[in-house]
Amino acid sequence: MRLVLTRRRFLQLAGAAGAVSIVPLVRRAGAGLEPGPPLAPFLNEAQYSLVRDATARIFPSDSTPGALEAGVADYIQGMLSLLPAADANCDGWRGSADFIAVIRAIGTGTSDCDQSDVNRDGQYTEADLTSARVSLFQARAVFAGGPFSGRQPFVDPETLQPSDNFPRDAFLDFAPLNRVQRIAWEARIRGTANLPELSGNPLATGSRVNLRQQYSDGLTLIESQSQTIFGKSFAELTPAQQTQVLNSAPLRSFVNLLRAHTVEGMFSAPEYGGNRDGIGWSLIGYGGDSQPLGYTLGFDEKTQSYVERSDRPNSRPNPGETCGGLSTPVQTLLRVLLGMQPEFQEFDEPYCFGVPS
Repeated sequence: MRLVLTRRRFLQLAGAAGAVSIVPLVRRAGAGLEPGPPLAPFLNEAQYSLVRDATARIFPSDSTPGALEAGVADYIQGMLSLLPAADANCDGWRGSADFIAVIRAIGTGTSDCDQSDVNRDGQYTEADLTSARVSLFQARAVFAGGPFSGRQPFVDPETLQPSDNFPRDAFLDFAPLNRVQRIAWEARIRGTANLPELSGNPLATGSRVNLRQQYSDGLTLIESQSQTIFGKSFAELTPAQQTQVLNSAPLRSFVNLLRAHTVEGMFSAPEYGGNRDGIGWSLIGYGGDSQPLGYTLGFDEKTQSYVERSDRPNSRPNPGETCGGLSTPVQTLLRVLLGMQPEFQEFDEPYCFGVPS
């Protein structure tokens, strides 16, 4: 698939894909979403700008916002900046002994275990101690907590209508990782070089491993291709020229990865750093998580029926809703699936069901 897809076509395909995988992320340092000490950003300013510009070509802005406004670059920055707990003393475990190893290494310039350089900046400083504390005790932005995000209010139990009482955003209480999850995410972000647990494991290879290295190499290649084709930096090119660079054959593998992360950054929960203000959700008509309000507000004993939300009823179209039918790619997909289930048949009028077209 080439990058010359129109924006509308891109949205159709994204909608057809359903729920996207949610990659764990935090916002760029200083963006002010995550609590506690900020993680040191992996991408430097030049690399971050390059990611921002490239994703803006993959999902451009027109009459509606795109990757730039949704903060997709922050999503990717957060993913790459995720720092799993460090085995700073190289004993195969992650725990308080690792803090002692980091403290002993601070200011010495050397260490018996190179894992004591937790933030990988080539030095043994207080920053490593901060990074060790954050990575071990704050498994941030991997799996969002819950149960409520604060985007929906509670139901008033007396009136069975939305109340003015909103829960706090518990999605920011990221769930702790167990040992296996930590190893898996370390492999995904930093590779398997220091993970003897994954030695010889065929699953610890491929495009989902060592994302930091893939981005470092891919961004360097974007700049190289830009200079080769146009003799200019990628940031100096017109949008059409940038798209031409991204469509060049040497970049195909990396751009596929970047495209996948752009989709994730557009449509995952805002707590992961992208989809700012629910921009991506609004583009595909998704209202976001519905709890604790829900779609049915409770059971009315007087009428012996469930009370529906006036803005999102269950038994009839939403107010003002129109229906133009499913897109051609979705229809094709459904018909392929239908052919695999011969006991099912296609309706003559399969869409809308009472919604004005």
